[in-house]
Amino acid sequence: MKDLDILKKVAELELASEERYAEQVSRICDREVKELLAELKEEKRRHKQECAVLMKYFDPKLDISDFNKGVDMELNTLLCANMPDLISYLEADIAAELDSKKEYAELIKNLKDEKLANIIKNFISDIDQHLEKIHTSLNGLRGEE
Repeated sequence: MKDLDILKKVAELELASEERYAEQVSRICDREVKELLAELKEEKRRHKQECAVLMKYFDPKLDISDFNKGVDMELNTLLCANMPDLISYLEADIAAELDSKKEYAELIKNLKDEKLANIIKNFISDIDQHLEKIHTSLNGLRGEE
């Protein structure tokens, strides 16, 4: 697999995460959880855009418009998720972050460009921080602080 293909895969995963967080933010009324997921969504957007810039570097003719668009989220939610749904969202986020971390670790093994590998390693480090924040929020919702 070429470095550009790996980068595209990472950008696609970041876009999917950004979309998942945006959808969840649009359904959540709990202010603290909403703020956390909005923060994580924005970090995924930054990662996606960083990948887009690098993809353009590797292939100047490549159309990266899908990766430069922002994903909208509704901040003034009228219909709110109930507590079990909120907990399910966070549990799904943990699973998705762990899956991304595992996939990124595998993709790095095939990269030839060391700088690109370091960027994706930084994404993995960010995932670790995301996991810590999500676990803290989840424990708070469960009363396990």
